[in-house]
Amino acid sequence: VLRWNNERAPIWIRVDRDPPDPPAEAGWVPGTARMPEGFRPAEEERFRDGSWTAQDPSEALVGLLAPETEEGLILDLCAAPGTKTSHLAARYGAARVLAMDRSRSRLHLLRETLERVDRPVDLLLGDAQAVPFRPGEAAGVLVDAPCSALGVLRRRVDARWNVREGDLRRHRARQGRILDEASALPRPGGWLLYSVCSTEPEETTHVRRRFLARHSDYRPGRLPAFVAKELDPAAAREGIVRILPGERGCDGVFAFLVERKETR
Repeated sequence: VLRWNNERAPIWIRVDRDPPDPPAEAGWVPGTARMPEGFRPAEEERFRDGSWTAQDPSEALVGLLAPETEEGLILDLCAAPGTKTSHLAARYGAARVLAMDRSRSRLHLLRETLERVDRPVDLLLGDAQAVPFRPGEAAGVLVDAPCSALGVLRRRVDARWNVREGDLRRHRARQGRILDEASALPRPGGWLLYSVCSTEPEETTHVRRRFLARHSDYRPGRLPAFVAKELDPAAAREGIVRILPGERGCDGVFAFLVERKETR
């Protein structure tokens, strides 16, 4: 992990349309490709017109974990800078996605991202710890929670100098509050997806254990079949994805999917 974090990060793209030509290398996550060294996305027409988005496979994987949902609102509660939001919009249709962030400046970044990919998603300034939505209003909810970023130190070099041990406990408390708020939003049969670019237990397994202990109306969700094939099958059966930095050539990520039980 230490060696991985000190190597130059390759450029990966998520392909929403118009796949790249060789020498691009297809990734193990569907719809991703590793570009040759020296590739500059901003200089590519297919990046500027929204066909491609620069995104590590571990992050693109998060956008594929939730099940297909034919109708209903999809909420992204911590949406900026919008890379995952654009993925949700591509999967579910932009008219169904509502993206929220509590920072005006980051909401501006989110708007720029969505304009580049031409996804007219509705945006809302708001705090995920006090959500302005009615219970049961959503078909699905993504919580890409604020975290330490210790799984992506190759790309967030500043984190290795700025993160302290106490920050993990502080993040865990905030992540728990956000999930408590988010838990009321999916309708029965709906889904809730949590992700962080960290692999520290305070922000990952501890958060999941607390959530399931406090919310008996949820159960582990079913992940796509390719996840169990490519990663840990036992974890996938519990709705969990955990990738350490460098594993499968990816940055570190943790995610879990839960589904709200149907009422009788």
